Amino acid sequence: PIILGDLNISEFFLFKEIIDKSNFKFENIHKLTFLPSKRWNIETKNGIIIKLPFNDLDLSLETLSKMINEAEFKNAKVIDLRNYGLIITND
Repeated sequence: PIILGDLNISEFFLFKEIIDKSNFKFENIHKLTFLPSKRWNIETKNGIIIKLPFNDLDLSLETLSKMINEAEFKNAKVIDLRNYGLIITND
C-alpha cells in the first residue's frame, strides 16, 4: 500500500503485526496514513476510509472485520472507530 505520514519504520511494522494478527486483510489496503497524533487511517481498495483510534487497535480491527461485510454498512464510505464503543459512518 501507499504509506503517508512522518513515521519510523518500527511504527509501521508494529501496526502491520497488529493487522496480521487480526481478521482484516492487509492486501485490502490501498493507502495507510500515519497522523501526527500517532493514529492510523486506512483507505481500502474499495475506497472506504477507516479512522482508527490511538489505542486498542486489535479490538478496533476485529470490530471492523466483523462489520465491513454486513449489509447495514455496505454503502459506508467512512468508518470512524476513534471513540471506544461508538461506530460512526456516513452512507
